[in-house]
Amino acid sequence: MKFLFNYNKLLLYLRFLLILIFFLFFQIEVLIGFSLLYANEGSLKWKGALSNDYEQIISTPALSHDGTIYFCDTDNYLHALSNDGSQKWSFKAGGGIISSPTISSDGTIYFGSNDQSLYAINADGSKKWSYYTSDEITESPAIGKGGVIYFVNDSKYDSLHALNPDGTLKWRLSVGYIASSPTIDKNNIIYVMAGDGNYGCGLYAIDIEGTIIWKYTFISKCWNIASYAVENSSPAIGNDGTIYIGNGNDLYAINPDGTSKWIFKTGEHISSSPVIGSDGTIYVGSEDKYFFAINPNDGLLKWHFQTDDKINSTAVIGVDEIIYIASGNMLYAFNSIGTIRWTYVFGKYITYDDISSPIIDTNGTLYIGVKNNFFAINVSSKGIANSPWPVFCHDLRHTSHANIVSYAPVANTGGSKIVFDKVTLDGTSSYDSDGEIISYQWELRHIDNQEYNKNSSNAQPTFLDIEKGYYHITLTVTDNDGLTDSDKSILAVAGKYTQFNDISKIGLIDAINALKVVSGF
Repeated sequence: MKFLFNYNKLLLYLRFLLILIFFLFFQIEVLIGFSLLYANEGSLKWKGALSNDYEQIISTPALSHDGTIYFCDTDNYLHALSNDGSQKWSFKAGGGIISSPTISSDGTIYFGSNDQSLYAINADGSKKWSYYTSDEITESPAIGKGGVIYFVNDSKYDSLHALNPDGTLKWRLSVGYIASSPTIDKNNIIYVMAGDGNYGCGLYAIDIEGTIIWKYTFISKCWNIASYAVENSSPAIGNDGTIYIGNGNDLYAINPDGTSKWIFKTGEHISSSPVIGSDGTIYVGSEDKYFFAINPNDGLLKWHFQTDDKINSTAVIGVDEIIYIASGNMLYAFNSIGTIRWTYVFGKYITYDDISSPIIDTNGTLYIGVKNNFFAINVSSKGIANSPWPVFCHDLRHTSHANIVSYAPVANTGGSKIVFDKVTLDGTSSYDSDGEIISYQWELRHIDNQEYNKNSSNAQPTFLDIEKGYYHITLTVTDNDGLTDSDKSILAVAGKYTQFNDISKIGLIDAINALKVVSGF
């Protein structure tokens, strides 16, 4: 039998093979990109240190709408940093600062100091005003309706204060020693935990005029009341109004009317504040070294994990439901089912009381103070969870108000694509959990020739006659609060469009060029 060489058929098979390689190579490239992104989790982005080695950053950082990071140190300073770690400015108070800063909607930064004053600082670092009290201020202020500032000092007799935004006194109330930050619910009820001087300890509910509504008395004494009462666990509030707070070895769930819902017992004192996931799960650490996930309905344990040291820091929950908690010299990242995703070691000779609580920005950076160092660590979470209480003091501005925060939108390009010479992009999977997206801005940037760049402000733009090449896509969305988010992906353009189901019309040179585009040859 004579063998007949069919050149056309061989050429067709070769074309088909190259097209398959083209698609497979791109998919592998995207997968590798995701793998590299995952591998970047838990790595150091940058680190800064205080000039004084003997001072500490115990204050939990706060984050403003423009991305400025604020934190305080025990060397009397409030610092303002850009997200690359460069310092914008610093402000020196008259005493050491343990209080975490709180940011109002107009950008004013509030914090308390051991010099017995509450400070109001403008966004440019200049002093707006200060208010002097009778004792040290070590807890974070809260911001309520009308911009009223609520804060506590370490005095037994005039511990809870309410100030107008101009710094004048509205009222003050004595409920005993308080060392927890005030918390405000959606009905503008203020909650603080305090000892009454007779070693009775309870959670107080107070209205905006300074009148006590009810008191829930705990079954155990306030922790170390002789040294200014309650340790640092501050209340968190669920969507149904349940108040969660630690005292002694117990985590309490208290109904909005002041009755008990349940009590969860740990093996040691709880100084960590609880946070709440999007499904309502309560997360809290204890000085028994365990990190707990608790069912909000019945107070039963969902899972727990033993860390290497006591837990004093409060967790933060990412928008992707990854939970981050610091204990001793370790930062842990957990999936919501309790498995470890990764860990990061801060260094040697660090204990549980040397660290602040962490926060996360929308660029996937976690910020935390450790001794005299400030760390920026890469994480997969692009911001905090859209949950009732995902972070210390409720939100990134630390308002401690369940009804005041605005969440940034989440942009979604729809993923990377391979096309021939036209494409329709879809940004409608982007969302805003507490409002609406009011603008879309697409940017297509060709890697070799800027003349091929394209832009659109439509949610679902169509681009025709796109030049061959490799494009970086960026979608930026803005919500009705003026907050933004961006998402990036890849667009590979093979050339002139041909019906994919008619492979014989795809030229060999086009197929080879498409492969070159994606591979970067």
